[in-house]
Amino acid sequence: MRLVRLSKSVMFAMFVLCVIGCGGPTLVPVKGVCKRNGKPVSHLSLIFAPASGKPLWVAADDDGRFELHADADRKGAPLGTYTVIVAFQFRTPQEEMNHITGKFHFHPDKDAIVQKYGATGAAPLVVEVTHANQELELDLN
Repeated sequence: MRLVRLSKSVMFAMFVLCVIGCGGPTLVPVKGVCKRNGKPVSHLSLIFAPASGKPLWVAADDDGRFELHADADRKGAPLGTYTVIVAFQFRTPQEEMNHITGKFHFHPDKDAIVQKYGATGAAPLVVEVTHANQELELDLN
């Protein structure tokens, strides 16, 4: 009886260790900026698609800056190669209404950027996450 209790305890401990230790790949902090002709590009939605695994999604701020998050609770990205897919997005319904009425405009090269780096883009944008605290500069020329 004691042996059965001990083996159940050992199995439970192994399970807990596996769950803690098997939480997925190691994440490293990654920040970056999106630029075209040396100037920041805002209102971008970026999808970082790895060769295998879960894609990461992030929105660039007004200065074209972004920080990758594996999910809502964990900052960072696994090491590896990512294809980046670019799209423009409204941040608020008011912004969308201002666009419709001509009061708001996306980057003047929006169509060229999306044509080249969008989901059906002609030239995929590929980045390599190689180390922690990496600063990516996405050149959208």
